[in-house]
Amino acid sequence: MNILIPFIPMILHSALYSYSIPLAISLSLFFATKTILKSFYIMDWMTFLFILLDGICFLFTQSRSIHFLLSPLSTFAYTLFFFASLLGKEPFTAHYAKKQVPEQLWTSAVFLKVNQILTFLFAIIFLIEALLKTTRFFYPELLPYPFFFITCNALIPIMV
Repeated sequence: MNILIPFIPMILHSALYSYSIPLAISLSLFFATKTILKSFYIMDWMTFLFILLDGICFLFTQSRSIHFLLSPLSTFAYTLFFFASLLGKEPFTAHYAKKQVPEQLWTSAVFLKVNQILTFLFAIIFLIEALLKTTRFFYPELLPYPFFFITCNALIPIMV
C-alpha cells in the first residue's frame, strides 16, 4: 500500500476541494510537505508544486475556475511522467516498491516487468482522468458533476 502514499495529498485535495478550498489546500500541503521531506522523488515534488500553485492562484483570484484549468494540466503532467519513466531505467512504481521488497530482488526481471506493467496502468488511468477533466472543463454539460467526481476519484483505488 506504500504506492498510495504519494497520492494522499492529491486525494485529500480532490475530496475536500468542494467543501472548503482553504481546508483542502492547507491539509494537502501539510501532507505533501511531509512527503517531500522524506523523499526527493519527482512525483512528490510535482504534487507539492501543483497544490502550492493552486493555493496561490486561489488566494489571489478567489476563483475556483483556475483550479479547474490546473487540474487537467497537472494530470496530463503526471501521465507524461509515468510514460517517461517507462523509457528510463526505473518505472515510477519501482521507486515505491523498493521500500517493500528485499534489495536482492530489485534487479530481477520479474520485479522490473511487474513495475513496468503497474506504471503503464497508472499512466493509462491518469490519461483517462486527464481526458475526463479536460472534457469537463470545456463541456461541463457532457459530464454531470456526481458522475465526474465519482469516476475520477474511483480510478486509482480500482487499479490498486
